[in-house]
Amino acid sequence: MRSISASAPKDFQWQDYLDANTIKLIASLVLPFLFLLATFNKSKWFSLAMMLLYLDIAEWPAYSCWEWFKNIAIVFSWFAFLAGGRWTWLQLSQKNK
Repeated sequence: MRSISASAPKDFQWQDYLDANTIKLIASLVLPFLFLLATFNKSKWFSLAMMLLYLDIAEWPAYSCWEWFKNIAIVFSWFAFLAGGRWTWLQLSQKNK
């Protein structure tokens, strides 16, 4: 607003822009950082609440059967790539000892 030399209307109220979706979005951005604290990191109830928050936000895409299969294969290939990279890293680090 400042860069275009404009100002907010006099009757501007934050309550007009805060609805349930906005609050969920803000929560999904801020709450995961609480996992950095030991209290929340060990709490299964907090983990369950976060999982339910993200399940409520997420939408299931309307893929065809082939697209589901392809996307699952992509996810598994990434896991295999990461597991193979970790295994290689561990093998190389043991050889250097």
